[in-house]
Amino acid sequence: MITKKYFDSTKEKYIAMIFKIFLEEGYDNATLSLIIKKLGISKGVFYHYFKNKEECAKQCAKYYTEMCIDNNHLEQLYPYVAAWIVFLLIKNLSI
Repeated sequence: MITKKYFDSTKEKYIAMIFKIFLEEGYDNATLSLIIKKLGISKGVFYHYFKNKEECAKQCAKYYTEMCIDNNHLEQLYPYVAAWIVFLLIKNLSI
């Protein structure tokens, strides 16, 4: 049986890896196939943790925003927030 702690730590690991992929490849170029390949997981495992790529990107943003706030690294958050806002405007997405 998978515990919540294991689920959360695995999801955090995937979020960190996916965030890096988004930074390296860009959101549009980071296809689901590429993400799955780089993570070394199946499509089913991806969908176990994330609804879709958009929801995954939102979780990446939330995780890193909370991490910066919790660790009192707000100055590191400003460029990231600006980039995220531009991304949302370009994609016409909601938070």
